Amino acid sequence: MRSRMVLASLLLAAGCAAPTFSPVLRPLLNGPMSRVSATDAAMELMVDGKEIFPAAFDLIDNAKKSIQMTFFLFGGDLGRQIGDKLLAKKAAGVNVQLIVDPAYGQTPKVMAQIKPVIESLRAKGLEIRTYPVKLLPAPKPWLKAAAITHAKLLVADGEVAMMGGMNFLDSEMINRDYMVRVHGGLAAHIGDVMQGDWDFSGANPPPPKPKQEQNDWALGETTPTKQTIKPMWLSALNAASRSIDIEMLLMDHPEGIKALTDAHKRGVTVRVLLDKTNLGKHVSPLLEKLPLKGAPNWLAVRKLLDAGIAISWYKPRQQWEMLHAKTAVIDGSTGFIGSANFTTRAWGQNREVSLKFNDGPTITRLAGELAQDFQQRAEPVLALSGWQRFAAGVWERVMEGKLTLAEAEKELRTAPQDDTTPLDD
Repeated sequence: MRSRMVLASLLLAAGCAAPTFSPVLRPLLNGPMSRVSATDAAMELMVDGKEIFPAAFDLIDNAKKSIQMTFFLFGGDLGRQIGDKLLAKKAAGVNVQLIVDPAYGQTPKVMAQIKPVIESLRAKGLEIRTYPVKLLPAPKPWLKAAAITHAKLLVADGEVAMMGGMNFLDSEMINRDYMVRVHGGLAAHIGDVMQGDWDFSGANPPPPKPKQEQNDWALGETTPTKQTIKPMWLSALNAASRSIDIEMLLMDHPEGIKALTDAHKRGVTVRVLLDKTNLGKHVSPLLEKLPLKGAPNWLAVRKLLDAGIAISWYKPRQQWEMLHAKTAVIDGSTGFIGSANFTTRAWGQNREVSLKFNDGPTITRLAGELAQDFQQRAEPVLALSGWQRFAAGVWERVMEGKLTLAEAEKELRTAPQDDTTPLDD
């Protein structure tokens, strides 16, 4: 039983399924939120749902010509509320494009929140397309079957855009997460990227590669024809000279982890804050009783601890909150925000979009938010148990293609136990 649950948690983590909606969260949807005023600044950071969702509503409400949206999770009461706005805009003559993931969140409980909303909007005349995830690159059939469109993008009139990590589903509203609102050339570029996705999702030729401005930003993507997120991250990590602060939901990419350990060896101060995700809440509360806390990140924790790097678990502010961030600040001058986790799946097999930027005010605020989390929300990881280290090694061999899932389950079932992970088969 436990061996299957460990593998299930790792596979679910790769797909980033969401927890089910609890009535406890409803006040966040209907209650007051912080307002982020629209400005002409090239880039603005938005922190958590209290800033992100009002900004999204304002962007939609003020659109005059077009609204382009792509979201991995879009549904629940929040999805219905936004859907009503999109229908009203369509009736007013605004061109509305919405792209969603064809799996509707992957797990039955999440699908039950998303699918009815999507079907209702389609029945009311809103065109919604699903990204052709089967065309994304994947080395194994089971990885191709689990591929998702994981981007979170919103553009109005080709002039103002939002991108980052926040899903538009009720249960996600309490997560620790970030997005940026951008104007000008970057917003137009994101709009071009999304138009390419829209055409591609309509069975037209592969998405075009619009010219990318190389000023104070770079947009990394994973598509069937383009994998630029990994080199964007690796070049920045390998160039780091003073500090690397990372907040991440999931981390397992071997080259990314090596870049962090190499930076540490160069004398760079490296701090990593990871989500201690128990993915059992995505499927059944019974899994909460199993020793799976942080299982998707055990491999990264093992390697970073062995290298002497300071790594911590995120301490949630309330039940069901996750550190859903995919962000970093490097040398106090380069920032990352987007949909892509620090994983093999995100950097090469899902549809993802992430941004590297050097906007001074945005970097300053983001660095301050990360510093606050490391001070107030970080639980230092001192060690993994022997069984957790063993399980991490098994998963590493699965990722390398050295073990099948069936072989991995067999090894986990026959592994020696220790005091912190009692056998529950």
